[in-house]
Amino acid sequence: MQAEELEKRIHSIIDAPLVVTSIADERLGQAVTLLLGKQVDLVMLEQELSRILSPYECPKHICVVDAIPQVGNGKVDRMQCRVLAERLLLDREK
Repeated sequence: MQAEELEKRIHSIIDAPLVVTSIADERLGQAVTLLLGKQVDLVMLEQELSRILSPYECPKHICVVDAIPQVGNGKVDRMQCRVLAERLLLDREK
């Protein structure tokens, strides 16, 4: 499934800036990762995500960020989102 389709489905349950990306994962190959531009109740969000998404679509990682990276024209900078997600998850592991 495309990231944009997942984003649309996730927006149906949460009103927050968000982007779906993926990061390298030893076991899965790629792990679905959700960047959120707003603090939310993560337990409730994970429950709702498991209700509307299949297990393989559910984000393995959810990161709250100050802002979703954008390019000059205001569109999401997907490359920078992936880099940001990887950096945040590396910081978590330390």
